[in-house]
Amino acid sequence: MLRSTITDNWSAAVDEIFKPLSLQSNCPIDLPSEILRVFTPTQRRTGPTTSSDGELTDIVTPTPEQIADCAADKNKAINLLRKASENFPNERFAIKKIEEVNDVCLEYADQEFANYYFKRVQKFIANHCLYYRITEPFHITPNITGMYVRLAMELRKVCDRDPHLCELLDDFEDSLGDMKFGVKAVRIKTSVQKQLNLLEGIGRKHPHQNKAQSLGELCDELKTWPDPKVQKTVQSFYSFANDFAGLRHSGSGKRNRQIDNRDLVALTCALMGLTPYLTESMNFDHIVLGEH
Repeated sequence: MLRSTITDNWSAAVDEIFKPLSLQSNCPIDLPSEILRVFTPTQRRTGPTTSSDGELTDIVTPTPEQIADCAADKNKAINLLRKASENFPNERFAIKKIEEVNDVCLEYADQEFANYYFKRVQKFIANHCLYYRITEPFHITPNITGMYVRLAMELRKVCDRDPHLCELLDDFEDSLGDMKFGVKAVRIKTSVQKQLNLLEGIGRKHPHQNKAQSLGELCDELKTWPDPKVQKTVQSFYSFANDFAGLRHSGSGKRNRQIDNRDLVALTCALMGLTPYLTESMNFDHIVLGEH
């Protein structure tokens, strides 16, 4: 699994955002302690927890007295900040608090200092957090990369719960892996076929599926479509697969050109993007926002 969340990369966040911030000549001495206060949940937690490395460790949320004690010691505040992620309830908390620190920078310093903070966060996200982008005035938001990655992860979760679907997904991914040995038309056709087999398999597990066997028939049975035009789009992919020689049947022979790598990219992404209409087993909040 890609470790592209802020929480997973918290050590890098401290080293690349907050430590350089504290070393700026115009950084107020008590600013790091105030940043520590921002990242400290109001509800104290104590006891054992599992670290990012899978080891049990004791966690203790800093007390207000401990935070105040850091007001004259930047290094002490930064060292406590390194452990802050152990207390984060979720990823949304980390995002919200990074945004709040921008207001703290404006309050304690000035716009120039806040601009420096913005640039440090921007660089950190570009280097470590592929799921997000940062926009002005200061918002960390989901991006297209994160949505595609989380959709693929949800697809894998759905399939891992069913041996037949797991086999279909493995077959599809194996067909994509064969492109290493040359992106040829025959391999592209095989890959598209395997993905359509996967879509059919997922659709046939839908609780509202009745007697449909093919993807085209499934589209008529399911009621997940926001508009008939979307339904017809999926059915048109199925029709394309049937008509294009060598994909599913002998085909009609009707085509404008030979299938190529452009089609592999477009069809793979498009067909994966249509899977949410064929299943009720995905966590769509997680796909959009990264929330569990």
